[in-house]
Amino acid sequence: MRLLELLTGELAQLGHLGGHLGERQLGLDDIEVQTPYVLEDLPGGPRGLQVMAVSAEGADVNQATIAQRLGIDRTVMTCLVDDLEKAGMVERRPDPADRRARQVVVTATGRRVLTDASSRMVQIERTVLGALPDADIETFRLLLTVSRQQAVRRRPLPSGCPS
Repeated sequence: MRLLELLTGELAQLGHLGGHLGERQLGLDDIEVQTPYVLEDLPGGPRGLQVMAVSAEGADVNQATIAQRLGIDRTVMTCLVDDLEKAGMVERRPDPADRRARQVVVTATGRRVLTDASSRMVQIERTVLGALPDADIETFRLLLTVSRQQAVRRRPLPSGCPS
């Protein structure tokens, strides 16, 4: 999993965790759980950013592939791409490999938003994890990833468009 996917998904969860366990206990009181503010104007929030990040890799991926890679229900994926498309951040194109599928392509506007949000997420990560050695940061990311995967298996994300 790419760093950006970890930053958007797992750091958003870290902010949520900080709210439940107490920001001071996790050392988050100085950053005031900034992750939601970085992504507040982005359709789909962290998931929207993840969709754009995977699309921006340039592998000509279609919606189903992105949904599978990110663990997003196909119905939710459709809603995310609809919202990102309405905001001018992505566009759908026919997939030459499968005429029934649509590729998700990041627009110039989407690339600017992705670059800006990604750099702000890196700043947050440095603030939160900066005192840890690199090996501990990697272990922390791995633990968050495994924890998220187990949580989704136990309680799958709802299908359908969010209201």
